[in-house]
Formats: sequence, C-alpha cells, structure tokens
Amino acid sequence: MTNNLETAGVSTQQQHLAEQPQGWWAQDRWKMATCPLFAGKPEFLADNRIIEFSCKSPFLNIELKYGCWYKLERGDWNIQTWSGPALVASLSDWLNSTAPKATSLMIYNLDKWLFSLRTYLVSMGRAYSHQSAYLDSSQKTRFSHSNSQLVSAFRQIYLVIQEAYDDRPEYEREIWDLRRLGVTLNPAISNYKLNFTKISQPWLVQAAKHFMRYSLASCTAGTCKSRLIALTIFSSFLKEQYPLLESVDLNRSVIEAYLSYLNKSGMMASTWFHHLVHLRIFLELCSREDWAKVPGKRLIYNEDFPHLPKLQPRFIPADVMEQLNCHLNTFPEPLRQMVFMLRECGMRLSEMLTLSLDCLLQDASGDWFLCYYQHKMKKEHTIPFSQEVAAVIQQQQATVKSKWGNTIAILFPGPKGQPFKQRGFFNALNRACCARDIRDSSGRLYRFHAHQFRHTLATQMINNGVPQHIVQRFLGHESPEMTMRYAHIHDQTLKEAYIRFRSQVIDITGQVVTATQVNSGEMQWFKKNILAQTLPNGDCALPVVAGPCPHANACLTCTHFRTDASFLERHKVQRRETECLLLIARNNNWQRQVEMNERVKENLERIIEALEKEEKKDA
Repeated sequence: MTNNLETAGVSTQQQHLAEQPQGWWAQDRWKMATCPLFAGKPEFLADNRIIEFSCKSPFLNIELKYGCWYKLERGDWNIQTWSGPALVASLSDWLNSTAPKATSLMIYNLDKWLFSLRTYLVSMGRAYSHQSAYLDSSQKTRFSHSNSQLVSAFRQIYLVIQEAYDDRPEYEREIWDLRRLGVTLNPAISNYKLNFTKISQPWLVQAAKHFMRYSLASCTAGTCKSRLIALTIFSSFLKEQYPLLESVDLNRSVIEAYLSYLNKSGMMASTWFHHLVHLRIFLELCSREDWAKVPGKRLIYNEDFPHLPKLQPRFIPADVMEQLNCHLNTFPEPLRQMVFMLRECGMRLSEMLTLSLDCLLQDASGDWFLCYYQHKMKKEHTIPFSQEVAAVIQQQQATVKSKWGNTIAILFPGPKGQPFKQRGFFNALNRACCARDIRDSSGRLYRFHAHQFRHTLATQMINNGVPQHIVQRFLGHESPEMTMRYAHIHDQTLKEAYIRFRSQVIDITGQVVTATQVNSGEMQWFKKNILAQTLPNGDCALPVVAGPCPHANACLTCTHFRTDASFLERHKVQRRETECLLLIARNNNWQRQVEMNERVKENLERIIEALEKEEKKDA
C-alpha cells in the first residue's frame, strides 16, 4: 500500500491520512454488513449496502475515505441511518467531472468547492438545499432553507481534512477543539470549539488567545465561550467604527462609543452587562500580563454597567402545568421520562441528560436517593426522592440494558448511544406540547424552557413552607442568594397567610395565642418554615423536626392543633358526633374508645367555650 502511494506521488501528509483507517476501513469498498461498528449486533448482518470510493484522483479518494471514516468512527454520523452509498457515489461523480486530476481538496478554499458543488447539482436537476420546519418563540411553525445532506456532508469532510493537515499546536490555530486540550466538557452540549475567526483585528486575536488560555485554567468551557463572544462583539464594533484602531489607541472615548453601541443593539440589559464584565476583565489582564499594549488605567467604570431588574423566578403557570401533566402519558419515550425527572427533581437539563445509569441509591430504611454530577458547580450531588421517581428510573434502566447491554453507562442515551443534546430535547419537548395544543391563560401556545421546571419545583417548595436552607440544599446552590431568586410567594399564599395572621388562634386548651406569642421565635419559625397541614377544622403546627404525628386521627388531643372562630360550627357538629360515639362505646364497654373520645369531647368543649367568648367580645 505504501509503495503504491509513493509511486502515485502522494504527499507525506496524505500518506499519513491513508494509514489512519485500519483493517476493514482501509478498503476502497465497504460492505456494511461486516462493518466493525455493527459487531455484536446481529440485526445488521442483513445490511446489503455497499459503499465504493471511486474517485479518479487517488489523492481525493484518500481524503474522501478518511473524512467518512473519521466522522463515522467518532460517532458524529450515525452508521445505522447514514446514506453512505448515495452520498459517496454522488461526491465521487462530482469530483470526477469537476476535478479528476486534483491533488488535494486543499487546492481550493471551501467556498469555491461549495459553489462548484451547488452548480453541479443544479446542472443535474437536483436541489442543493432543502426546506426544514421549526417552531419559533411563539410556537408558530416557520420554514428555513438549509444545505442538502450532500452539501453538508462535503463541508464536514473538507473541515476534517483541513484540520488533519494543520500540524500547528492547538493554541496557535484559529479554531480550538477543547476535546484535544483536555477540557472537561458537558456531553449534552455539542459546541466544543472556540472560534477566533470572527475577530478581525490581529492584535485582538492574539490577546484573545492568551485570554482564553488563561480562562480555561480556572473557568468552565461555557464561561470561556461567553468571554470569547464578548470579544467578538467588541471586534465587530471596532471594525465598524474604528477600523484602523490599534491596542495603544484604546481610550475612554472609544469605550463610551461602545457603551452607546451596546445600548442601541437591542440586546437585553443582562446580556450586555456580562459583555462589559468580560471585556473589563480582558482589558485589565491585557495590561497586567502585557498581552496587548492597552492603557494601564481602568477604562470601564462601575457606573457604566446597566441597572439590572430584580430577577424573578420563571416558573410554569399552574394551568399550563396541569395541561402538561394531563398529556404527559401520551409523550413518546424517553421524552416522557425525561420531562418527569425534570418536574420531580428540579435538576438542570444538562444534569438530567447526563445521568449515570447507576444513579439510584437506597439507604438502610429503604428510602431512595438520586446521585448525579452538577457540571456548573463541579461536584457530586445527592437528593432524596419518592418511590414513584425510583420506579421511573428503574424502568428506564431496564429499557437501556435491554437495548444496549453493558455498553452504555448513561440513563438516557440517544440514537447513537451518546447523551441527548440540549437543543434536541428542547425542540422535541416543544413539538410535543404544540401538537397537544398546550396554551397559557391568554390562549397563546405555551413555549417551554427546560430550566422552568427547576424554577417551578423550587417555587412550589417555598410556597409549601419548606425552609429556604432546605431548598438551597436540594437544588445544590452554593449560596442563599442563588436560592432567593426562587423565593417567590404566590398572591394566594400571601393572602391566606395574612388572613391567618389577623385571626384569633385557639389551641386545644381553649387558650388564645396572643400577639406576643405570634411574634415569638417559635411562631415566626412556624409561619415561615413549617410544612403546615390544613385540616377540616384548623391547622397542624407540628414542626417537621418533630417527626411523624403520634396522634393518628386525633388532632383534637394534640398540643400542636390550632383553630379559630371560622370553624366554630364545625366544632359543635363534631361535639355532637363525639357524644354519639361515646354513648355507643359506653354501651359496648369499649374502654379505650371511651377514654380517647372523652378527651376529644373535653377539648372540644373548651375550644367552643373560648371561641364563643371571643365572638361576644367582637360583637
């Protein structure tokens, strides 16, 4: 093989490419039934697809085959659904008619090749683009034109070859692949590159690379991408308004013009707030580290940052949530299970999509816990949950093991066995909800965002009286300030709390809980922190820390019982019912029932007497 390539005049780089695909992949004719990627999958033995690499140019044949092998081996293309025979045959025909003697795809830039391919497809009466449907922000169906599969595949192959021939260190390239830099990436996100090609100014490109290399050492990949976007926006501004500006020319007037540029851009205040934060960090590090000759004094002042409104929780309205719950069982698997997990556990989408297959834990008491990795916080997190959630996870575990055996280690694998991507989940969820006509109170189709489930669960916990520090621990927040964003009290909750505050509260001894007692530490803790239970005739004030109620169906013998005049008639009815029960118990000599009901009757009489006195005072 090597001698034949040398005889054909293949370059050293191309020879290296030709040697990368080994064994089955090295052939010019791929019989898909024997593909190594189908090993252990007998259902694909009947695959009769055959792919032939038949370019007249041996150079292009090497590169075309290498590109296909690379994309399939890495899992970027799904071997099961890949239209290989038609795709490779069409590309080979085009290259044979357009560049039969070409020595490499790199002899032309990508735009020139794509123009040639599109022209060829038109001449053959074939479309080079297709129309695809998508849902916009109002859940309306829109259509866009995108490259045909052939054009898209060639573009990807070209970029693979271009990258393979680039032997520069990663940090010197215009596009960095974070996978090759050892950066920890969230597998649910498909964007794993830092692209410097959209920064126009040479001095800014070099300084930006220093800044990114510095940032990767301590920041997440997401933060690094945000910082690079901020520099890209700044570069666009300079190109438009200061095309000849060098780093030494940066001054306060340029920054003031940039502030005006951001203000007129139409972006949200929070967005350009963060752009300014990243730019200020960058400029000050440039001066300190001598990445660029920028002024040593601060150019962006504290007062330059826009005022940000208080962040409000973005919970899903109750009526919308009710519709979702009604339709959830009609969702396809595993979308149904994933939505259920978000709803019940309040996880971030990236955390749910990367759940480990063995995420279930059980303690000695038989209670279940969910253990998962928080990419944002860079730590393992464990939370308790219900038997219902455990059953859903166990069902999904069985489904995964049935389909993939022991080859998959994640709970929700996609078609390729890799985690679902966030964008794919988001689109699938909204398509399903649109098809089921889920609307808000104003009649508009509702558009879901995955993080809303986290806000919704946290808001429900707050409104049900769960202490904030417990909510903080459940969500895995590092600080109370992060949890405060979710601490939204619904109007109805506030109204009910106010009414209770204004009412006279009576305990089982008939004693009024005075204003002093209400303002005591115990009662303030009760108002804010107890998971209070509403009863037919009052409320239970048993603290969570006290454990389960020791008085089964006997709140009227419990010191934690509270009531007021609004339940007076109900108490009188219950006293009459209790007297009847006592009569039956005495007639049957049921001593235990007599003892319990006598206590209930005595407490009812004290309560009724006290409430009637309070009514007379108010009359």
